[in-house]
Amino acid sequence: CFTRSGILEATRAAGGTVVLPAQSRYHMVRVPGKLGLWPVLEPFVVATKVINVPCAKHHSLTRVTVGMKNWYGILGGRRVQLHQRIDDSVAELAALMRPTLTVVDATRLLMRNGPTGGSLADVKAGDAIAVSTDPIAADAWAATLLGATPADLPWLRLGQDKKLGVLDWRSLAPVELTTG
Repeated sequence: CFTRSGILEATRAAGGTVVLPAQSRYHMVRVPGKLGLWPVLEPFVVATKVINVPCAKHHSLTRVTVGMKNWYGILGGRRVQLHQRIDDSVAELAALMRPTLTVVDATRLLMRNGPTGGSLADVKAGDAIAVSTDPIAADAWAATLLGATPADLPWLRLGQDKKLGVLDWRSLAPVELTTG
């Protein structure tokens, strides 16, 4: 994926390193809540600051996937079993990670058939980006672009209940910049 997408080449050209998931790079970490112990990729265990950069897209189980659902990617093991309690799992992983900053890429939106879609007909221009220190607010904002309300998404409410942020992103007095 890193090669096909061009991420590997672009990262190396910029002087960065892409960390490929290998069994030796995982550490067992207790996830808050009922999830218990999970293998977490080393950079996410040792980092003191984390910037989450999700794309806003449709998901067949959670309806929307943005920053909070993005944390599934740091796990090894049998992640498929997390789908049985997906709303709780998303909120509990978000409680583990607590990003320093969330940057939501909504320049293009996958409107349906996620995460296994692949048709350009499922994508529409969003022409927007959100930057927030509140991961709940960032995801709630993105949900509106995908035709959902924060109230439609139980994992968002669970995250707010865990004091990870606020559902009412408008209460944060967002600043909108436009060009043209």
